[in-house]
Amino acid sequence: SNYDKRCLFISYAELLEQLKFAMKDEQARKTITGTLMAEIKSADLVVLDDLGAELGVKGNDSTNFNNDTLNRIVEARQNKATVFTTNLTGKEMSQAYGERILSRIMSNSQGFVMKIEGTSDKRVSGI
Repeated sequence: SNYDKRCLFISYAELLEQLKFAMKDEQARKTITGTLMAEIKSADLVVLDDLGAELGVKGNDSTNFNNDTLNRIVEARQNKATVFTTNLTGKEMSQAYGERILSRIMSNSQGFVMKIEGTSDKRVSGI
């Protein structure tokens, strides 16, 4: 059918954990990094879930490794359908990842931001 699309749903914190784990083995790092970036670049849609979860306490600055990884993903996804989910505000995103990365994320979104308010975290409060 004409609707076949390749989509990736990626937990950013999990992605970073896997990449850091692979750093212990040079061959594994090259394989995982190359494969992941090729998949991220070629997918029709990528959802990068829960940006900021890797920071621990909300609003902490990101590490150079985290920023470099996010920058590579954002650059690979320029002008491609990409969704970023986060609990961070724009100001917190800027503080954590820097204006450069935030600017690239926003330029690809054409200014479209969906803000969801008034919902509780069912994992914490129960259903």
